[in-house]
Amino acid sequence: MASPGEEADIARTSTSTETARLLDLLSRSDRPRGIIRVAVVGDVHGAWSGADAAAMRALGADVLAFVGDFGNEAVAVVERVSKVAEQIGIEAGRGGGGKVPGVAVVCGNHDAWNSMTARGRERGRERALAAAAAGGGASEAAAGSGANDDAGERNNNSGDPLVPAAASPGVAEQLRLLGRSHVGFSWRAFEDDDYDGDEAEGGGSSSLDAAIAVVGGRPFSQGGPDFRRVEQFYREMYGVEGFESSAEKVAGALREAAAHLSRKRKSKRANDSDDGKGTALVLIAHNGPSGLGEAKHAICGADFLEDGGDWGDPDLEEALRRVRDEEDAAAAATAAAAATSSPSPSASASPCLVAFGHMHRSLRHASSAFKERNAVEVCAETGKAFFSFLFFVGGFEGERKNLPK
Repeated sequence: MASPGEEADIARTSTSTETARLLDLLSRSDRPRGIIRVAVVGDVHGAWSGADAAAMRALGADVLAFVGDFGNEAVAVVERVSKVAEQIGIEAGRGGGGKVPGVAVVCGNHDAWNSMTARGRERGRERALAAAAAGGGASEAAAGSGANDDAGERNNNSGDPLVPAAASPGVAEQLRLLGRSHVGFSWRAFEDDDYDGDEAEGGGSSSLDAAIAVVGGRPFSQGGPDFRRVEQFYREMYGVEGFESSAEKVAGALREAAAHLSRKRKSKRANDSDDGKGTALVLIAHNGPSGLGEAKHAICGADFLEDGGDWGDPDLEEALRRVRDEEDAAAAATAAAAATSSPSPSASASPCLVAFGHMHRSLRHASSAFKERNAVEVCAETGKAFFSFLFFVGGFEGERKNLPK
């Protein structure tokens, strides 16, 4: 039996080998048909520049997925990120072509840093007072900090249907800038032929090898099993009272996105225009689901607590379980009919890739055997792979398939 140190070395070697294999596969210009390139960026915390946008263009990704924590309500950073597809499109045009990616975003807890909890709102007020004392003006400081505590005072009055009325000014401005790209509690499709993504001037290509739908988990998640600290924020912003209603919103978005992909496939078949391209359903979240381990080095392990624990989101775990159970029940109900006919397959509501950030790579209260967090976990029950991204490129293959083996 391997010692804890040997187990850690084995885990790191296995993860790094698989990562290198995936990156090699995705970097090939002749990658197999049906392989989709998704670049996932997490937890930039203010560190985003033109060089990063250039790196995204070099990756040639089909979809750029940002999993939150741009900074402490860092509106300026979010504004730069919101223009990344436009910048890539312009540069692609200047350079004689290139791929314009779709962009999907889900915000993290730092993106509502001065708005989410009672302590955060107190912190916002302190910042506003400090700014006023320094000559910045109380109203100007409050607008950027989300400092006002009363829901009525925090009403942004923007009239933007994509921005909850109860959002603080700082949160509202971020959501306004992101627009349809923000998929928290919702979804967005990037089509293979009539792609409706973030195309920009410059003539960049938007051809995809599959129709992709990206679903967002609960936005602004700070993780963990306790909803009480954030209950007011989610109730006022999204009408969510707890993990149960949050799970149903995420599960509902998965169902809607899957139904869209299914309709697209059926429409192609009905019009005799089936080109053999698949569909892919991806879920992104700021924090990962619970149920992937309680060890401090686990993908959602609470390394910042002395005793560790599972810091994953219970609602995300429940949402994934619901769609999987519904899928299993539907498969069982149609098994007899499938034996005598050839029904058109529907797109799976279970995502083929679940990607998130939030949990830092370096561990705080770690043993001598584990100094870094697991980047990949495979659920023993389902065989699905879960990736934690601070900056990583992940690939997946076709419809209803897991990551390449």
